[in-house]
Amino acid sequence: MPAYAISKTADGVGDTPEAVVALDAVVRRYNEFTQQFRLTLPDNAWAALEASMIAADKTGKTTYLHKGYDDRRIFLIRLFAETWERGGRLYGGYWQGMPKAFRAQLLIGGQPTVELDYSRLHPRMLYNREGMAFGADFDPYTVPGFDVPTEVAKETFNRLLNSDRKIVCRKEDKAHFSDKHAFNAYRDAMIEHLQPVAHKFQNDEGAQLQKVDSELALNVIAGCMDEGIAVYPVHDSFIVTKDNEERLRNIMLEEYEYMMIYECKVK
Repeated sequence: MPAYAISKTADGVGDTPEAVVALDAVVRRYNEFTQQFRLTLPDNAWAALEASMIAADKTGKTTYLHKGYDDRRIFLIRLFAETWERGGRLYGGYWQGMPKAFRAQLLIGGQPTVELDYSRLHPRMLYNREGMAFGADFDPYTVPGFDVPTEVAKETFNRLLNSDRKIVCRKEDKAHFSDKHAFNAYRDAMIEHLQPVAHKFQNDEGAQLQKVDSELALNVIAGCMDEGIAVYPVHDSFIVTKDNEERLRNIMLEEYEYMMIYECKVK
């Protein structure tokens, strides 16, 4: 049975591309491979996770307890969005939606783990796909003239990348900007800051980049499986035992450079 699907299938999507079928073999291999390992939390962490979900559920009905944090849910599937060129990331693993503080406590076969991720992945990919290296000291999220938290900058960048129209000030943005004019000034300054790839903004580019990063993730997973390394992906980050940290780092660096030609950073 294929380990891929299209959500909100558009009319005329056509047959499954050969590249998708080929990478499906990696997903199905992974779903077999991962059964020999056990990824779980210490008992006290499970209790703390349950307490945090109860506290987060303002309805008092503890619906957050049904979000799938079950260590039997280890099988992955690729999900595309409307066409074979959009999305394609891996979903289904119970660890993927887990708060990062709890993911840091995960154990593989009782051994402590580490999570490595690609630094500034989508901004870097945009530049590389335009034939440009990403400067060693260049930070896409540091906009000259503005003192904005990194998470806010990253959210604004992602909105620019994923939207198909001009983004505007939202209610949650008002915690960081005095009014819509201040937000608009920041938005426009970020576009100018990233001028070499600005033509990709507000054009639904994000979903197409997700297809690229999903292929990268599958290449990393395949590299780990080839070496017998238990690995658990969270889109552009990967969890392994601490003793496999450096090997994972090298695989991530090698696979990125092989796919994109350019070097990257892993943190």
